[in-house]
Amino acid sequence: MRDSRLRRSKVQVAAILQQLESPPAPLSEAEQLEIRARLNEVPVAPQLPLCLPKNEAGQS
Repeated sequence: MRDSRLRRSKVQVAAILQQLESPPAPLSEAEQLEIRARLNEVPVAPQLPLCLPKNEAGQS
């Protein structure tokens, strides 16, 4: 179960990064409420390592 939750959060992070790269569109109030609800349901994952391995951190 934790694995699927982690996979979903990775997809959410990718979507957020994509939105950050594109020019922001004004959100409707309903969209803002939905985003807040989704952020509140994403669990904090303290079991994940805080520092990435060097090959994932973009260091050559």
